[in-house]
Amino acid sequence: MKLATYAESKEPILHERLSTASGIDLQFMAKAYQSSYHLPIKKEGLAGSINFWSAEKDAFPPELIKALGELVKGME
Repeated sequence: MKLATYAESKEPILHERLSTASGIDLQFMAKAYQSSYHLPIKKEGLAGSINFWSAEKDAFPPELIKALGELVKGME
């Protein structure tokens, strides 16, 4: 499962076209969604990821990525 590894990532992960992502879980999600953005988060010593999904391709422009990053930082 590819998505489970995103919690340990040092950087956010963007899939502009989810259908090209590897991992059986992401391929399954590609049946419903076109793009995704994943931000790793650590809270109280536990790792996880905040995942955003969109039915549109290329749904995460730079200004949205910046805003989502700031949102997640506020959660840590």
